[in-house]
Amino acid sequence: VLGVKRAERMLARVEFHYTPKHASWRNMAEIEIGVMDRQQTAQRSDT
Repeated sequence: VLGVKRAERMLARVEFHYTPKHASWRNMAEIEIGVMDRQQTAQRSDT
């Protein structure tokens, strides 16, 4: 069993990271790249 002070010191060093449940950073990056690609394609077809 940890003492209160030791547990508090350990908890102070912990970092919590929250990730999306239904998507990952990779999915978000792929969506962003697709949007930029469509924008570039639209600009090229206008000229």
